[in-house]
Amino acid sequence: MTVPIAYYLFRTSDDIRVRVLAAGIAALSIIAVIGSPSRGGLISLGVLVLGLLMRTKNKLLSTIILLAVVGLTLSMMPGEWFDRMHTISNAGELGSFMGRVEAWDVAYKLGHKYPLLGLGSRLQYYPEYNSLVGAPYVMRATHNAYLEILAGNGLLAFAAFIGMMGAAFFRCAKIRKLSSNKIGLQWANDLAGILQLSLAVYGVGVIALSMELWTGLWLNMALVLTLHEIVLKDIKSAKVPGVRESYA
Repeated sequence: MTVPIAYYLFRTSDDIRVRVLAAGIAALSIIAVIGSPSRGGLISLGVLVLGLLMRTKNKLLSTIILLAVVGLTLSMMPGEWFDRMHTISNAGELGSFMGRVEAWDVAYKLGHKYPLLGLGSRLQYYPEYNSLVGAPYVMRATHNAYLEILAGNGLLAFAAFIGMMGAAFFRCAKIRKLSSNKIGLQWANDLAGILQLSLAVYGVGVIALSMELWTGLWLNMALVLTLHEIVLKDIKSAKVPGVRESYA
C-alpha cells in the first residue's frame, strides 16, 4: 500500500529531498516484501506492479525502474526462498496452506453461529471450535481479515468494513471523473488513481493476512475523503492549486 503513494510523491514533488526519501521508501518496501517468506505478499506485489503499469503514462520508464528493483532483490535471494515461492503452484498439497483453510473454516463457522455481533477475541475460538466440530483445534491466526471480522465482530461489522473499503474505492473513481481534463486538477486525478490502487493491493493482500486493523488502511480512506472535499471545493470556487500536473 505504501509503494504507490511513495511513487506518486517521487514523481510529483519539486523538493529533491522528498523525491529521494520517497524513492528510498518505495524501493525498500519492495525489497522487504520480496525478502519476506510471505507468499501472500508476493501475490500482492504482483497486483501492485500490474496496477502501476496500468496507471502510469510513461510505462517504459516505470517498467525499467520496477524490473531493476525486483531483479536486484531477486538476485540476493537464497535458493530456499525460490523453493518456498514455488509452492504457490501446489498450495493444496501443503500442510501450512491446509492449516489456513482450516482456520478460515473455523472463522466461517463461528461467524455463522454468532452472526449479529460475533464471538469477540479470537482467543475464544478454540473451545468453541472443539464443540462445533468435535475435534481439537491448534491455535493459529485466522490469516484472513474479512473472516476474522466476521467471526469476531459479526455481520454488521463485516458489512461496515466491506462498505467503507468499497465506498473509498468508488469515491476514488468519482474524484477521477470530477477532475478529468480539469486544468490544475490533474494532480488530484493522479492521486485518486494511486489511492485506489493502494486500496486494491490491500484488498487482495488481507485475503491471506489478519491485518484488518492496520493503520495504513484507515489513513488511506481519510486521504480519499480529504481529496474529494478539496476537489469539490476547487471546482466550486474555480480555484486550482499550483502544483505539477502529472506524476508520469
